[in-house]
Amino acid sequence: MCCTISTIHSDEKRTIRVERRQLRISYKNGKLFLNLTKEEVKEVSKNKDKPIELDIGNIRTLNEDISNIVIEYWKDVEVPIQVKKLKER
Repeated sequence: MCCTISTIHSDEKRTIRVERRQLRISYKNGKLFLNLTKEEVKEVSKNKDKPIELDIGNIRTLNEDISNIVIEYWKDVEVPIQVKKLKER
């Protein structure tokens, strides 16, 4: 899963591409993965065993990530369980 968002700023003379990494959560093969920016890793390292503040601008992306994870988890785990139960009836 890509963690880079590209924003293009342009005026009459030039186009500038600004890329920034963003906190992401993903699911693959029954496992959750967390991608952090360098700044977030530093903050976690400095504040071990304490909550850290995350940029509130990540909330939409994180909501989408969690929604996708729930759907994939249900497909991988819950649906097969329910199908098995129905077959056993």
